[in-house]
Amino acid sequence: MEALLLALALASPAPYLGDARDLVPLAPLAGAAVGDLDTEGDLTAILRGSLELQLSDGRGVAFGPAVDLLAPGSTDFVNFRDVEIAGGQVFAVWSDDRNYEVALWPMVARTLFLRVMNPATGTLGPEIEVPSGYLPKNVSSNSLDLAVAEVAGAVHVHIASHQRVLSTTTGAIDKQVVLYSSHDGGATWLAPLAVTALGATELGSVQVRAQGNTVHVGWTAQAGAFDKQLFHQSSLDGGATTHLAAPQPVPGAGQVQEFAMDVDGQLLAFAASNFDGEFAYEYTGLVTSLDGGATYQTGWSVGDGDIGVRITPGTLDVTAVARDSGIFGSPGLFTVHSAD
Repeated sequence: MEALLLALALASPAPYLGDARDLVPLAPLAGAAVGDLDTEGDLTAILRGSLELQLSDGRGVAFGPAVDLLAPGSTDFVNFRDVEIAGGQVFAVWSDDRNYEVALWPMVARTLFLRVMNPATGTLGPEIEVPSGYLPKNVSSNSLDLAVAEVAGAVHVHIASHQRVLSTTTGAIDKQVVLYSSHDGGATWLAPLAVTALGATELGSVQVRAQGNTVHVGWTAQAGAFDKQLFHQSSLDGGATTHLAAPQPVPGAGQVQEFAMDVDGQLLAFAASNFDGEFAYEYTGLVTSLDGGATYQTGWSVGDGDIGVRITPGTLDVTAVARDSGIFGSPGLFTVHSAD
């Protein structure tokens, strides 16, 4: 979300920028140029390239040198990555293919790892393999998201993963959404929480948000031949058990291309980019819940394309932003704001 808002601000036409400063260039790195960003107070972290972490103060005026989170000389291919700041520490999670075995193709193992950095001392903690309960070669994280929350002096780490699992008995590859949770900053882990049942249903991207001991997970799943539905599940005990009797579909979100979510207390907000097959048109809808996902308000239409949603903490203010492709006019950015 932070990366999207930063990108939108930087891409806005000059007349609307006022006294905005010039762009801050980042040193070129090997691998992907696009990365993940998080900001908390006076600290900003960007995780990009093959797996390089760069820090700045909260203004992002200048960034320090890149710190490689992989072992020196590593040739592991990083598939997915995310970064979060909490309690003055930087948490980086990623999946890579170091455990891939050619003989198991088409299973391509992608293993989850976590590293924690203390910016105050410059100390980089050890690489932690997130325990999946399977042999690393038999599980693949195909999408991930990270949420970190401070709870009563402890740091809770939550990783939502859409993963593929190879059966050692049948050879079938099944799919599942799993939540991995630690209540001590990644030192130890709860048993993996099955958010969905292991099965053949095609799954898409996942997101996770956490406040206190409440954790919300959203994901997309194939619900028909041409219908990718958005689903939600929650936990009220820090990722130990699921709260809802079964995963709940988010209303008004059909043929979902991508989505964003945010949470504050019982207020839950989803912005989903949907495809209308009848008119071959993509649109973004905003839908909210005032009771943690038990029921939902009537949705709003925003625009189409890239999306983001943000709740102002302690209020009922929800703002969604979307890019409009300009199919019926000039392209631009659109926002929808609700104060209730």
